[in-house]
Amino acid sequence: MYDRYQNQKFITTNNANTRRTPSWIKIRVKQYALRIDLNSESSSSGSSLKRKVSSLGGASSSKSVKK
Repeated sequence: MYDRYQNQKFITTNNANTRRTPSWIKIRVKQYALRIDLNSESSSSGSSLKRKVSSLGGASSSKSVKK
């Protein structure tokens, strides 16, 4: 999908494409595509990836917040 990526259109609250995109959006919003080769991933490095994501505060993180 990476090679075929195209900028996505902005959608209004009515779930329709915008007719005119405000200039502040065009200036401030950038779209990126991330290419990941899943074929070269081994099972052992996949678990290390999960640990890295978890340590960065991912959904599976068990860090507690002090108040």
